[in-house]
Amino acid sequence: MDKQGLVLNGIGKQFYGITVLSDIDFEILPGEIHGLLGENGAGKSTLMKIINGALTPTTGNIYIDGEKMSFDSPHAAANHGIRMVYQELDLFPHLTVAENICQGNIPKNKAGMVDWKEMERVSKELLKLIKVDINVNERMDRLSIAQQQIAAIARALNGNCKFILLDEPTSALPKKDVENLFAIVRNLKKEGISVVFISHKLDEVFRICDRVTVFRDGTFIGCEDIHAVDQKTL
Repeated sequence: MDKQGLVLNGIGKQFYGITVLSDIDFEILPGEIHGLLGENGAGKSTLMKIINGALTPTTGNIYIDGEKMSFDSPHAAANHGIRMVYQELDLFPHLTVAENICQGNIPKNKAGMVDWKEMERVSKELLKLIKVDINVNERMDRLSIAQQQIAAIARALNGNCKFILLDEPTSALPKKDVENLFAIVRNLKKEGISVVFISHKLDEVFRICDRVTVFRDGTFIGCEDIHAVDQKTL
């Protein structure tokens, strides 16, 4: 396997003898926005949990830039550049934006204490990367849902992020905030970061994605360049 990017080959998953994914092939090319479509129960979330190490596949293999991988936890997947932002944001409402962004990667000074200035600097740099300005010293529960989601994306970028999985990222956003999110996703692409955009909203997928993959009942239906797909046939 010598393909660049993230490649899944023959992925299957069973729970107590019940098959929920069957012989799935899926790839994320470097620096692309890849849409993932399918009805509830199609297997989208299960596949994403396999990619980010929350679940292990029953069958099949995962490769990054041609190297075979095996993840036993989200931490292990994160060490190889895979991060996921869940639909239900797992943030700490009573901590600051900076503290949330640096969770899991807290900067320390020579005395082993939290380096607050470095935490603030890192948080600002990550927000600058996606071209967003938020007060990093503000408490998380005082931000809008859209701002909280931005903080969650910035946290996902804290480290060697190559692939970011966004699970229904627009589900709770008003229209104006959807446009802001799209701008952030495009900025991630410009930085060479691959994005998986999981959604059930066809119009959004067609506006933001380079390619689209469709699942149905735990099986792979197809993958096409977005310009080669007729929205009415999906």
